[in-house]
Amino acid sequence: MAELTAQQVDYLLYRRTYLRRLLSLTEPNTSSSIIQRPHKSRGHGSLVERIALFRCVISKGLDELDEAIRTLPPNLRQVASWKYEQHLTYREIAARETKRLKRRGLKDARVSTSTIHYQVQKIREHCASRCPSINEEFWRAIRTLTDGGVLP
Repeated sequence: MAELTAQQVDYLLYRRTYLRRLLSLTEPNTSSSIIQRPHKSRGHGSLVERIALFRCVISKGLDELDEAIRTLPPNLRQVASWKYEQHLTYREIAARETKRLKRRGLKDARVSTSTIHYQVQKIREHCASRCPSINEEFWRAIRTLTDGGVLP
């Protein structure tokens, strides 16, 4: 599969906590499991094997994404947190970055929204290049997870 698009990276970064929560509901030891057993056997292997593979595919992709975020330089990691966890606009992020620089003694510092846009592009590129397991199989599993939980 080709490298992830900016939209795909954004989708995952905005929803990674939610996706982890949904994935935890597929654990076999929970009574509130969201995976439904299909009426007829579809696919190879037992239901337990298919659920384990399903969880593995999603977990590996999300783990790669988490590692990509951890390996960002500190300033980009902060911008990623503001954008994807706190849902701030470019203007709000620029204002926070400006305040941060001024606190460090750079009295005339000013961060533009264009700079933040560029930094977000760098975050997307960094994440996309470090997530080889996020492929078509991963997206099928994500659709299964978010669309009702019926395994193929």
